Formats: sequence, C-alpha cells, structure tokens
Amino acid sequence: MAGGAATFFRLSLKLPVQEKKRASQTKSNDDKLAELPKIISGYSDITLLVWCGDDGDKAVVYQSLFTLLSDDKHPYFLLTDVKKKDETPVLSDNASVGVWGPHVTVEWHPLNPDDEQISLTGYMDEKTSEEGTEDPTTLAALKIRNDLLYNELRTAVDKKVASVATEQVLSPVALVAGQFAKVERLRGIWWSPAGMDVVLQGISEVYQHLSEDEHASLNEQGINALRDFRRPKAGIRIFGARTRKLDDDWRFISARRLYQMIARDINSALQKIVFAPNTEQTWNNVRSAAETYLHDLWQRGGLVGDHQEKAFFVRVGKGSTMSQTDINNGVMNVDIGFRAVRPAEFIVLRFSQIMAMNDVS
Repeated sequence: MAGGAATFFRLSLKLPVQEKKRASQTKSNDDKLAELPKIISGYSDITLLVWCGDDGDKAVVYQSLFTLLSDDKHPYFLLTDVKKKDETPVLSDNASVGVWGPHVTVEWHPLNPDDEQISLTGYMDEKTSEEGTEDPTTLAALKIRNDLLYNELRTAVDKKVASVATEQVLSPVALVAGQFAKVERLRGIWWSPAGMDVVLQGISEVYQHLSEDEHASLNEQGINALRDFRRPKAGIRIFGARTRKLDDDWRFISARRLYQMIARDINSALQKIVFAPNTEQTWNNVRSAAETYLHDLWQRGGLVGDHQEKAFFVRVGKGSTMSQTDINNGVMNVDIGFRAVRPAEFIVLRFSQIMAMNDVS
C-alpha cells in the first residue's frame, strides 16, 4: 500500500449567466451540477478540489459537492475562499472544507503576440503593381519586405501591450492548492501547508490587511488568513490551515488529510483481497500489510510515538474485531489506530469488508 501525494485539478463548469433562464436551460444546469460528484468520483487520484469559475456560480457548485464532502468514505478536500474579511463562507461545519482569505492582487500582463499573429492590411509599395507579387498580410511578412517599417510597428505593438498590464484581484485558492501539492510532495501530507516558512510568490498585495484582532476572529470561525509580513521582509504568507470543523479531532487540515490518505490506501488494499477466504491466514496477511504501511509512515514522521506501539496499532481477528456470526456472514472487520501530530491522540478507523463465505470455528 503506497501513500498518495496530493493530486488536484481545475473543476470547470460553464453555467450561463442570465437573469431569466428557460426551464429547459435551468434543468440542464441542475443536471450538470448533480453529475459533479459522480464525475469527480471517477478519478481515483483526486484529493484536492478547487473551484476556479465565476463567483456567481460558486455557491451552487459548493452545495452540489456537500454530500460528497460529508462522506468519510471519500478522500476529497475542498479549498474555498472569502474575498473580504467580513464575508461569510458558503460551507460550514465540515471537516473536508478549508477557507482562505482575503483575496489577493496580482499583476496581469497580456501575452505579446508573435509576428505571425499580427495581421497587416492596406500595405502598398512600389512592388505592389508587379505581377505575381503579394502584399504582406502579417508583420512577419512585412519584415522581409520592409525592415524599417517593421521595426517601427513592432516597437509600437510592444509599447501597446506593455501599457495594458494591470492588477487584478483573484481568489487565493489556486495558490493555496499549489502550496498543498508542494509541501505534501516534499515533506508529506502530515505537514501543514502554512506558517512562516510558506511564502506566496507573484502576489502584489492582499486585498485587505488584517489586524491581530481580526486575524484572531477569523481563526475562531475556521477561516485561514493570508497576511502580509513584507514590512519585516517576511513576505505574504498562508497563516492558517484549519478546516471548517471546529472540534479538536478535525480542526487541522494536516490531520484530516492524513486520515483521508490512510483510509483511502487501506480501503484500496482491502479491495484486492475481496475473494480471499475469511480465515486466520487472511487476517494475518491483512495485519502484516497494514502494519508495514503504517510503520513506513511512522518512520517518515507522519505518526507520533517513541515506539511504533505508541504510534499505531492494527487489530483483526475472531474475538477482537469479529464475532463468529460476522465470520459466518463473510464480514471481516479491521481496526486501525494511529497518532497524528495534531491532535496527539489516537484516531481509530474501522474497515468492514465482505469476504468469501467460510465456516471458521
């Protein structure tokens, strides 16, 4: 069983923005939204979800994903945002949702087109009347015909493109998702993608600056702040990685994501033995594989404990996790407990697998 790195994709759904919609059009949009959980579930490697579409569609998209995000059987985590510090997030009380804000300001520079992409019309010179001579219709063709004029026009285009550069206010969730992927790849899913060692690049400004009291208020609501520490030359940073679930067990995203990874990997491994007999040999094989997986996580720093017995346990067998009735009905139960960095307590998972029918006494 291998631990999964962060995988995320841009979820794009085109919803018509019109004040009055035909009934058939509304039904079509509702059908698309209803299909989202099924579509996402078809990609086994997806773990992070980010909405990068129109803000006007954000609320309905998030609500369509609510059931998917509320089911512990699924490994998904949704990154959402608030534009302003006093804005109320769309989803609340959910361990698989994180909120970041305020929005950020970035410089936008349009792409400077190549010579072949710039059309030219109305050019005439002494060669225009010559038989078989075609007048240039692009800047690239003009360069061959009239190098001096080409240089003048190319300079004018470059200046025009440069003058269009502007600043835009954007949601920070794509940047946060990138930090998730980077930290999880380099350090592990159990590391928090926030703090003084996580600096966001390419940002001109945060949309709103936060005081210490405002930051504390956002923390209490489970909203993760982006803060500007550039005056002490510390940069713009993700200053929080908490879920929208405010209880101690699932308050921190790193603990939630570690739980989701372990649950996904163990479930995937159990699917491979669905046709094995529900016997002691199978239980021993399951225990050994799960312990090897958890031991590797512990050695890499993902689990807490001076000894592996203090970091995790795996239980499976008659009298421990199953009764004779369970065994006769082909039910194999596996209990796995592990200690994450936060909270520093055992989190216990139970996996139930329907196996081949066997009589074991």
